[in-house]
Amino acid sequence: MHRPAAAAAQRSTDDVSLGAFELMQQSAGNLAVANLVEQQRSPRGDHSSPAQERFPLAGSVGLAGDNLPDDVARVRARLGELGYDAGSTADDLVAAIFAFQRAVLRESSSVDGTITPDGMTHHALAIGATAGVDRDPADLDALVDGHDHPAVVALRDEVREIETLSGSIRRDRNEEQGAARDALVGRIGHARDLAAGLARTDLPAGEVDDISAWAHRRLNAVSPFSSQGRNIDLLETAANTRTCNLTCLAHALEALGVTTADYAGDWDVLERVRTGRSARSGDHAPEVASGHDQQGGLEGLRLPDFLQLALIGGHVEAGASVSGAVAAAWKDLLSSDNLIPLARRFGVSAYVRSGLGSSDPDIRHRYVEAIGGMLDQGLQLVASNGDHFVRIESVTAEGLTVDDPREWYTRNTRVPWRELEEYVKTLMVFG
Repeated sequence: MHRPAAAAAQRSTDDVSLGAFELMQQSAGNLAVANLVEQQRSPRGDHSSPAQERFPLAGSVGLAGDNLPDDVARVRARLGELGYDAGSTADDLVAAIFAFQRAVLRESSSVDGTITPDGMTHHALAIGATAGVDRDPADLDALVDGHDHPAVVALRDEVREIETLSGSIRRDRNEEQGAARDALVGRIGHARDLAAGLARTDLPAGEVDDISAWAHRRLNAVSPFSSQGRNIDLLETAANTRTCNLTCLAHALEALGVTTADYAGDWDVLERVRTGRSARSGDHAPEVASGHDQQGGLEGLRLPDFLQLALIGGHVEAGASVSGAVAAAWKDLLSSDNLIPLARRFGVSAYVRSGLGSSDPDIRHRYVEAIGGMLDQGLQLVASNGDHFVRIESVTAEGLTVDDPREWYTRNTRVPWRELEEYVKTLMVFG
C-alpha cells in the first residue's frame, strides 16, 4: 500500500509569503522552513480503532456484554470521571451506561446499555463529555503569563509563535496557502501534545485544566479555514451542494494537527478514484488530476478534497465500482453518522450526539456546560441546525464564534445568543 511522506515535505516554499518565510526562519531558534515542516508529528499509521488506543477494551461491557473484569473496572472508573455513578453491582453499571448513552448519543438504536469495542459509546467514553466551566479569559491569561514552570513556558512560547506564524501566512479568500499552512497544522499538533503533557507534570490538576483550556482556546482561533465553494466537484452537482459537513470535518482535523499523511486507508484506491473521476467531463477535472493547489500528488490536495476521495475510496475498498462508490458517498453526506468512520481513518476518535445534552434554563450556561468543557479539553465540535454545518470555535460572552464554510468571508462568524435557540440539533465530536 502506498504511504506518502508528510504532505508538508512535498511542498515547496513558493506559496509562502516573504514575511511568513522570514518569520518561520526566525522562530524556534532560527529554524528554516524545511525544519519547521519536519516538526510535524509523524503520521499515525494504520489505526483501525483510535478509541482502543485511548481507552482499550478487550470485549463488550454492560447488558449481555462480555464484562471482562478489567474492562468493567475501567468503564466504571471512566463513567465516574464523567459524572455517572456506576456503583458496585451489574445493575448499577448497566443503569449508568444507559444514562450516559441517553445524554450523549444521537441514535436511539445506540442506547442499548452495552458498550461495544469501537462503537459509538466506546468513542464517546474515550474522548469524554465533561461539563464546561465558565473560565474568565483574563484570568487564564494572567495565570499563563505569570507561570514559570518549564512545561508551561514551553507551551506558552509555542502557542504565541503559532499565533504570530498564523498572522503572517498568505491567504487566498481566507484560506491559508502552501507550505506555511502545512507548518501551521504541524505546529498546532505539537502544541496540543505539549498541552497533553501537562498532566504528566507536578502541576496541580486544576492548573493543568486551566492552562490546557488557555492553549486550546488560542489554537482554535488560529486553526486553518476552507470554504466549501472551492471544493473540487467530486460529489457535488449544480443541484446537490452539501459538502459543508465534509469541509467542517477538514476544519476539525486540521485543528487537531491532522493532515492527509495521517490517512490510514488504501492510497492506491484513492489514486484509482482520482483517475476515474478525472476522466469524466467537468469544470474541475484537471484539478482532480493534478492537485487542487497545483502541487501534484494526492498528499498535495486540500483536505476537503482529499476527504471526498477518501469517502468514495472507502466504498471502493468494500467492492463498489467508482461510479457506485460516488453515489454511495453522496448518501453518506446526508447523515453525520456516516462521516464518523472517515474521521477514524485518520486516527481520530469520534461520535455523534443529539443537541447540547444540557437542560440549564439559561442559554449561555447551557452552551458553556455542554460545549465549553469539550472545547477547553481540546475536542473539536461540528454542529448542524439540520440544514447546514459549522465548526464551533469558541463560546464567548456574546454567543458562539464559528467557522462557517458557506462563504470565504464567514470565517470567525459571530452568532449571538438570540440566534442560538435551535442552532445545535446535531453535534459531531472529534478528538
